[in-house]
Amino acid sequence: MQARSVVTVVDGEPFPETPVVIAYKPVPGAMTGTVVGSHPVGAGRLVFCQYRLAGAAARGDAAARALLADILRWAALDRPVLTVEEVPLADGRRARRYSHTGAPAR
Repeated sequence: MQARSVVTVVDGEPFPETPVVIAYKPVPGAMTGTVVGSHPVGAGRLVFCQYRLAGAAARGDAAARALLADILRWAALDRPVLTVEEVPLADGRRARRYSHTGAPAR
């Protein structure tokens, strides 16, 4: 199982409200994105997984079935929300600090 693509922007931000698996690929072809995560949409939540699980799980692959079951269980539970704090650096650049708050994800 491997992710052949990642979600690079969610609602104008580089990561969703709740990233679970993040990919960082260095050069050549550098890329950063989310493989598994969730984000509030309207009254619900968009849960996404870029792993190719459906076919393998349907063929009986134990690892694919276990991971798919874990993701489905995870999607049904409340999760801590990722909080992003932007801070200015001395040289004028901005950095982001990520932490989880105690509030459940929607």
